[in-house]
Amino acid sequence: AIIDRAVTVTSGNGTANVTVTVDDKGTIIEVDGKPAGLADLAAGQQVEVQYTPGTLIARSIEADSGGGADER
Repeated sequence: AIIDRAVTVTSGNGTANVTVTVDDKGTIIEVDGKPAGLADLAAGQQVEVQYTPGTLIARSIEADSGGGADER
């Protein structure tokens, strides 16, 4: 789910949800290996998210055009 600047992802095994915040200046977003913005992400896309555990601010979000989700 994407709400405002927050992105919620579900782990690959479906057991955990993590909501991270996107920082306009610090979060790198790519879709299919190309630079993208938050508006280019969609619910159900397979993603890999790297974030700072203490703040839950996303450092990077890499998405594929297909479905599913994963957090790391």
